Amino acid sequence: MHTDSTYSENVPYFEFPPFLVSHLMGGTSYGGYYWDGFTVCRSGDNARHADNWLGYQWTVMPAGGLQEDKDGNLSVSPDEPYLLGYYSSWTEKCNQIAFDNAMFYHPLGFYVTNTCYAYYSCAEGASPANAFTKEGDSFNLIVTGINSATQDQYTKTIELAGYHNGAFTALKDWTWVDLSEWGKVDEFVFTMTTTDMGDYGANTPTYFGMTRLTVEEPSPTAIEEVNTTREVATVEYVDLMGRTSAQPHNGVNIVVTHYTDGTTSTTKVMQ
Repeated sequence: MHTDSTYSENVPYFEFPPFLVSHLMGGTSYGGYYWDGFTVCRSGDNARHADNWLGYQWTVMPAGGLQEDKDGNLSVSPDEPYLLGYYSSWTEKCNQIAFDNAMFYHPLGFYVTNTCYAYYSCAEGASPANAFTKEGDSFNLIVTGINSATQDQYTKTIELAGYHNGAFTALKDWTWVDLSEWGKVDEFVFTMTTTDMGDYGANTPTYFGMTRLTVEEPSPTAIEEVNTTREVATVEYVDLMGRTSAQPHNGVNIVVTHYTDGTTSTTKVMQ
């Protein structure tokens, strides 16, 4: 699978209504030499490609995505696509999933797994990555749910690989991550950590595979319950990179309305 078949140049996010999935939050791949965020992949390969990992950075250990039969049973299929995330600590919120409306959703969970590149790097090493052989070695995915109206945040940490009690373990199958105890959110942010750090950041390839993010039906925002007779003082627009403007940005905007009584309201819209 080649890079030019898995991402689109200068596209900050993909639309899978109601989801908005970040893609190139850095703004460009610089001619195919760099990317961050999520991309859509389909591959049945989970072999070790030590001599050409960048050419196979799109593969996952289950060797395919999850398909559902008529009875609701899930199985791995090489023909089923999945999301592959690449986390860059240099790009703020590069792995982000928001919604294309002003609604808040109760998350139930999603499936996650290791990419082959990350798995074999942790298991065997792949320069500059070191194999996990020291007690406490750990490679983690951290998902944060954010409610922009209440500013509530919820966090879940998933260990993708680790070395504990003298043994190496790592995810090789699609594994369910339960988020049902969270409150309602309108944004997910995914970050990664590893104990294998070098002079330029993480040595471990910071990739992960995910699929079937599941949320319940939306509920009205807090904005709809606010007295609409309040007088607006100012309105500002914040894009997915956190940049503020008096005019709407192209794409997704967090609209912050300031009222003369000192209160504010926040909602998310797409321009």
